[in-house]
Amino acid sequence: MFQDFKNTELEDSEDARGDLWQQGFETNGNRSGQAARLAAEEYGMVDPADAETWARESGEQGFYNAQAIVDGRAPGSRTTS
Repeated sequence: MFQDFKNTELEDSEDARGDLWQQGFETNGNRSGQAARLAAEEYGMVDPADAETWARESGEQGFYNAQAIVDGRAPGSRTTS
């Protein structure tokens, strides 16, 4: 009985961790992309759409790098364990 309870709790906590990671990933991409677009529109140094894309992609890579390090893999790896 307790073994089943433990497995369920562990799975639930892993699901919650994954949900939080995904929310942070999406929120970071949205905020950094919007900030880069607004800055590009304000200062006209680069195309706003390009700035937004670069910021989003850089933020995504940062999340992937951090997850790889936590999982004991090399930064830059996008494979799942």
